[in-house]
Amino acid sequence: MTNLTEILQDKIRLYDQENGTELARFVAFLERGKVYKENEARFFHVGKTGELLQMYGMKGDITIGRSAFNERHSKDGHDLSIEDWISIAKNINHPIAISEYTKRKMSYRIYVSARINGIAACVGLFR
Repeated sequence: MTNLTEILQDKIRLYDQENGTELARFVAFLERGKVYKENEARFFHVGKTGELLQMYGMKGDITIGRSAFNERHSKDGHDLSIEDWISIAKNINHPIAISEYTKRKMSYRIYVSARINGIAACVGLFR
């Protein structure tokens, strides 16, 4: 994690220790240019669903997987900075809104208070 300040690194380590997550591994993946290491798990555990999300039937780990980095996301300008991803992971349990997403059962769009280029971030969670 050479591109982040020591304070940010300490916050990530503390977050991982408190939540049993692997946000530091996710940040290292981003810093490597979104390149997986050989035999590396394809999902990054960045949180657990909180009380509010559980009311919607979402339970367990919150993970970020390879679909978050597909070609369409890059073409649509969804290439987020490391700081943006950290903010999203930390704020996912404190959404400003929740709405149904597509016609797929138990599929929601979670709006978090993270700001990306001055706009509230929109993150999709699926059960």
